[in-house]
Amino acid sequence: MFRSVSLVFALSGCGAGAISLDSGDDDGTPTCGAGLWGETFRSLEDQECGLGPDGPVLCRWTLSFGDETYDWSYSDVAESGTVTCVDNELVGTSSGGAARQGTFQRPTARVRWEGQSYEQATE
Repeated sequence: MFRSVSLVFALSGCGAGAISLDSGDDDGTPTCGAGLWGETFRSLEDQECGLGPDGPVLCRWTLSFGDETYDWSYSDVAESGTVTCVDNELVGTSSGGAARQGTFQRPTARVRWEGQSYEQATE
C-alpha cells in the first residue's frame, strides 16, 4: 500500500537546501518529515551566551533534532529532551521535565522555538 508522497521544494535565497515533504505517519497524521529530523538550526540573531571578561558574549544559539529528540544550546546552557511534531507544531519535554513548544515552518526551513527564530544550518 502506498502511504506517503514526497515533494521537494527548492529554496533559494535563504541558505538552505531542498526540504523533503511527507504526507504523514502510517495512519495519515501529518508529521514534520525529513525537513526537521536530523537537522540543525541556528538562531537568526546573535543571543547572549555567557559572560566574558568585558561583559556579555554573543553567539548564535543552536537547536538540533534527532529521532523525536532535541538538543538545544542557548545562553550558557545545553539542554536535551524529547519532542513530537504534528501539523508542524512542536511539543517537547526537557530531560528535567520543562515543557517546550514551537513550530516548524517547512517552506522556509525555519523553526520557532521558545520565542526565538532559527534557520536551517548550512554548514
